[in-house]
Amino acid sequence: MDRVLHRPAEVAKILDCSEWWVKEQARRRRIPFAWIGGSYRFTDEHLAEIIRIFEVRP
Repeated sequence: MDRVLHRPAEVAKILDCSEWWVKEQARRRRIPFAWIGGSYRFTDEHLAEIIRIFEVRP
């Protein structure tokens, strides 16, 4: 299994937002995540889904 797990700080940097925002969205179950070892973790698939969730189309 070669799946990369990103920490909230990494996700925040990729999405150009705050780490607090990432954790808050996960806490409120608005974005997908994995809960591993008592911490939020995100796969590349989660990142793609987060972008789709917040995408705005005309």
